[in-house]
Amino acid sequence: MEDSYEIINNRFKIFKKWFIGSGGFSRVFMGYDTEQSKYVIIKVYNTQKTLKNEIEMLEYLQCTGIVPQIYANGKFNNTKNFVIMENLGISLHKIIQKNNKNEKLGLGPCLYFMYELIHCNKKIHNLGIIHRDVKPSNVVIHDKSIYLIDFGLAIRKEHAENVKTVGTNHYMSINSHNIEPKNYDEYDDIESCFYTLIYLLKGRLPWTNQKDKEIENSKKHLKTKMTKFSKLIQQIMQLCFNKNDKDIHTNIMKIIEDYLLNRNSSIQNEKEKFFLFVDAVNSY
Repeated sequence: MEDSYEIINNRFKIFKKWFIGSGGFSRVFMGYDTEQSKYVIIKVYNTQKTLKNEIEMLEYLQCTGIVPQIYANGKFNNTKNFVIMENLGISLHKIIQKNNKNEKLGLGPCLYFMYELIHCNKKIHNLGIIHRDVKPSNVVIHDKSIYLIDFGLAIRKEHAENVKTVGTNHYMSINSHNIEPKNYDEYDDIESCFYTLIYLLKGRLPWTNQKDKEIENSKKHLKTKMTKFSKLIQQIMQLCFNKNDKDIHTNIMKIIEDYLLNRNSSIQNEKEKFFLFVDAVNSY
């Protein structure tokens, strides 16, 4: 007997067994588009406010080419707020978790990933948007490209003053750990990008098993532990934490590009290696 499902808008099937995950504001399911014969992502929100925010952000950022397309949104069963969007594939977090055969990923491909992640953030920051929850599970890898997802917590820069703490403890900026209302800016996202790079390089964070205050303290003292990393990673960290750098995106991307060129490589070469790694892990 076929598994039970619900139909949304006489078009999209949502199966309870296709539950992907949940956060503080929504649950995520894999769905099926019966008209286009393809899989989609269905997010069911706890509040209409969060749904409205994500839709507004995704529609505004469509021009960047680094966010999923929206197919439908509204309510089903008269109570459940939903948005149906493009299924872009697997997240960085799942790829690292899935790598149980320990496929090796060298420094070069990790640098390519950081380059592209900073580039993605530059695109949204240039449009005045701060993501506020950059982390491996919100970075999706699809068709040889990198995308950002989950804009439910995103905020326009002009509205980012004196707002409450949001985000994921392990990846949020040091500034975000302060429970008092604070100002957010693009530097908070950039700091989260650096923690994502550390996760990619090591497969875990130094504070993986720590609690809230311990995590904050570990981040504040991270510089003392960076001697275990290459000089380049230490330099990237300095750039990522420089809140006075008006060209922070460009400077981070340049130091990566220059490093690769000095070693007879390039962003394109390391991109190919990165996606060979992704394909190898996905083949398990």
